[in-house]
Amino acid sequence: MEERLQKLLRDKLGISRRNAEVFIAEGKVTVNGKIAKLGDKAKLADDIKIAGKALNPDQKQKHTPKRYFLVYKPVGYTSSTEDAYAERLVTSLVSPKKGLVIAGRLDVPSEGLVLLTDDGDLVFKLTHPKFEVPKEYEVTISGHISLEGLQQLTKGIRDEGEFLIMKKVSILKVERKLTVLKCILTEGKKREIRRMMNALGKEVQTLKRVAIGPFRLGNLTPGKSVPLSEKEVRSLMAGFARNSK
Repeated sequence: MEERLQKLLRDKLGISRRNAEVFIAEGKVTVNGKIAKLGDKAKLADDIKIAGKALNPDQKQKHTPKRYFLVYKPVGYTSSTEDAYAERLVTSLVSPKKGLVIAGRLDVPSEGLVLLTDDGDLVFKLTHPKFEVPKEYEVTISGHISLEGLQQLTKGIRDEGEFLIMKKVSILKVERKLTVLKCILTEGKKREIRRMMNALGKEVQTLKRVAIGPFRLGNLTPGKSVPLSEKEVRSLMAGFARNSK
């Protein structure tokens, strides 16, 4: 019988309902490979994991191959699986899309790499700040930026009560009225790059994500996708883990 996920966690783990809700709200809980939300229901027989660890480690689960798609999200697409007000969803770019979630959301005016998958553990590892997985962007801004401005981006900027910071930033190209930057972040706060640039008085003209951890945009063009196998994903993640030590 299905019941509220936070109640199930409370009863199974012997924790408070409030602590169970915190785990869910922080995106640490997956049910059958999908990141859970507050209010979701589940059965004890489901494949429930907390931070990648099985709630029922002795439970034998039938292995169903996971699906992975590298997708070039074009400008104008919404990074959501469901949105009644969105004209175009990024999930419409792959098929079948049922059960897929998005690792590495981008706002509507931005473009570049997103990963669509039903592997909740991978989504958690790629997106949770504690893993510090680098996301690389090419960002075109209005005008030029000073050395002090670049340093401020890596020292951090406080905006709307949040501390925003870039891991690395460098200049790729300077034109008469524009500058192209390479920006690397390890968090994914809402509109983070645009907010940081606005704080420096710079307007973002274009923003393209070219990499999420070991996954790169490569030769993908807007609106196109490429499927990956579980073996390919494991190999990429293993290589990334070795190189990041």
